[in-house]
Amino acid sequence: MTSYEVSSDVVVGWSSIWVTGIVVGVQFVLCYAFFMIKRSNDERNKVFDLYETRQHSLGHRSPPPFQPHWYLKAYQMSDSETLRCVGLDSYMFLRLLRFGARLTALGTGLSIILIPIYSTGTARGN
Repeated sequence: MTSYEVSSDVVVGWSSIWVTGIVVGVQFVLCYAFFMIKRSNDERNKVFDLYETRQHSLGHRSPPPFQPHWYLKAYQMSDSETLRCVGLDSYMFLRLLRFGARLTALGTGLSIILIPIYSTGTARGN
């Protein structure tokens, strides 16, 4: 049998941190420059075809206070109906919230399974 020993001689120097910082900095500068150039070209040419704001308001449509189960009705609403009722900004925000809720539910489900496995394990770190 071969036993493996962990060496404590491994030292992480500042050079790897500096290299990572330089790479991230270069990526940031390139992305920032690209978007600033794109923005100035759009302003100069009056081209704003990516997004157009809603030109009118459809009024206040929130549910009455303390109405039970309004969130189930909102969750079951189709995407096209949601987009028609609330506009693009709110629709994208609701999609982000829905994705976050699903991702959180997945993490919670996995933690319910993995935490008992981890707590009953016998291997302990040094």
